[in-house]
Amino acid sequence: MYYPVFIIGAPRTGSTILYQIMTNLYDILYINNDICVQHRNNLLDNFKKFGSKAHNNYFSNYGNTMKYGEKSPSECGAFWYRWLPLEKHFIDFNEINIETIREIRKEVISVIEYFNKNFIFKNLPSGQRIRFLTQCFPEAKYIFIKRDIQYIIQDIILCRKKLNISDKEWWSVKPKNFEELNKLPLYEKIYQQVINIEKQIYEDSKLILKNNFFIVKYEELSINMIEDLANKFNLIKRNEIIMAPLIFNDNKQILNNEEFQRIKDVVNYYEQRKI
Repeated sequence: MYYPVFIIGAPRTGSTILYQIMTNLYDILYINNDICVQHRNNLLDNFKKFGSKAHNNYFSNYGNTMKYGEKSPSECGAFWYRWLPLEKHFIDFNEINIETIREIRKEVISVIEYFNKNFIFKNLPSGQRIRFLTQCFPEAKYIFIKRDIQYIIQDIILCRKKLNISDKEWWSVKPKNFEELNKLPLYEKIYQQVINIEKQIYEDSKLILKNNFFIVKYEELSINMIEDLANKFNLIKRNEIIMAPLIFNDNKQILNNEEFQRIKDVVNYYEQRKI
């Protein structure tokens, strides 16, 4: 039996490199940039036309791989926004009608059944849609990737600076209370963004069969670890000539001491409140 696989978690946790490695080394279906551009067309027709082969790309621009080639794996949020609301990511029970659920399932399962392969998605809002996804794909499996929170916060701050996002703007995955969180000071907002994303995933993981939910750590990413994960999904290695990835998952301070200390202070403050 073949099934969808969803990579979920907070932003800046290594989800993109995990997605790229799995889709390049293993014979698994994924939406590439060619398919994503044609996302409004029938998904099976797109896969018949463009395929889902090795891409030999391990680069991205904050998860976006468009400029790195048509065959590179895409998050392709646009595919899901054909049916789901654009302005929010959390989808509660019964928000999506049964006809739409059936339509989405038919679109994805038709590809899986035609090629007799698993289908992997990396679109991080999926972690806020588990209630909906379990209705579409009760057989789906999930990879929840985690990372030391202070380095997630640091990377999000660096990303926001590079993209010139103001402190009052929201960036990336929206937990269900994101409008309330957006009123917080920046460092607190980012901490709470990550915590609430992961809290929702843990809460809704109860809806997933125990053997279908896997937690991996960014700090432990390696080819051997990913090979063990692939074995759990019964994946086989591709026959194409492929580039082996270089995994740089060493957490280190990049911000100046003052800024990094602010991150530590926020983390310590909230962690102490949990005790």
